[in-house]
Amino acid sequence: MHTHPLIGALVEDLPSSPRRMSEQIRFRVGISTVLVGSVFYGLYGLRGDGIAALGDVRFLFKLSLLLALILALWPVLHRAAGPIAVKPRDLRLLGWAALYWLAMIGGEAMLLPRGEWNRALMGENGIFCLTVMPLIGLPLLAAMLVTLRGGAPEGAVASGAVAGFFCASVAGLIYAVHCPDDSPFFVVFWYGAVAIALTVMGALSGRLLLRW
Repeated sequence: MHTHPLIGALVEDLPSSPRRMSEQIRFRVGISTVLVGSVFYGLYGLRGDGIAALGDVRFLFKLSLLLALILALWPVLHRAAGPIAVKPRDLRLLGWAALYWLAMIGGEAMLLPRGEWNRALMGENGIFCLTVMPLIGLPLLAAMLVTLRGGAPEGAVASGAVAGFFCASVAGLIYAVHCPDDSPFFVVFWYGAVAIALTVMGALSGRLLLRW
């Protein structure tokens, strides 16, 4: 029997281990998100227009994209926590999130006059976004790396990268409720930059901390 099928068989013979790891992921993601979110909103609060923002289609698209990323990455995160490597087919849900992202970009490009594209891209809070979102995501990433280490993941770099991307998505959702910049151009550029940074940091940290 090859190594990966053997590991898979052993994992299936120990049903409590994946269940325990899944519970730890849910608990630590939940606790760290509540704590970090409470600190952030305590310092900066919600966006100024409050409930009125729910009437803005761009704001709803922004939130729904981040939620789509979190939901698409959730099963991949569980996969990354175990001794079986993450495979390309495990990322198929991200393909749908990518299509949704492209639809948002296309819609914004059609609706927004070309002369306003740059203004929408830069927004009002780009530097603040680039500074604060990593500060939200890093504690989440630290909690996830500690959790993943207990699962002895086979692909340390890939598992760390998945954790980084997931934490960037959660950090983006927390920050999005404060941020008044809702253009898909802004979201893709600034939120995307933070997602890349945290994904790279997760991969590098995974290489150091998740190897076994």
